[in-house]
Amino acid sequence: MNQEIENILSNLIINGKKIEYGHLKYKGKKTTYITYHEILKEPRYADDYPYLTIYTYDFDIYSKGNYLELEKILKEILLDNNWIWVEDNEDEFEEDSSFYHKTLTFRKEI
Repeated sequence: MNQEIENILSNLIINGKKIEYGHLKYKGKKTTYITYHEILKEPRYADDYPYLTIYTYDFDIYSKGNYLELEKILKEILLDNNWIWVEDNEDEFEEDSSFYHKTLTFRKEI
C-alpha cells in the first residue's frame, strides 16, 4: 500500500512546485510537505475466508503558508485513485513550529 501512496504523491505538484512527503516523518527542509501513515487495517471475511482488507490512512499536510490548494488537489488525486474520503480534522496551528496542520483520512478496499 505504501508504494501505491508514494506513486500518487510523487506526482503531486502545486503552482509548479513538487510537494515533498514522508512515511511517518518528513526529513527534508521544505516548509510545505505531507506525511502519511496507516491508522487501521481491517480484514473482511466470508465463509471464514478473508476476501478483502480495508486500509485506513491519515495524510497530514504541514505548511507555513496557505495549504488550501494542496488540500483540494490531494483530495482529488486520492479520489481519482479509488480512495474513499472518511473525514478531515479541524484546521490547526502548531505554536511551537509555526506550521499549519491539517489531517485528511482516507481508506481503500483491496
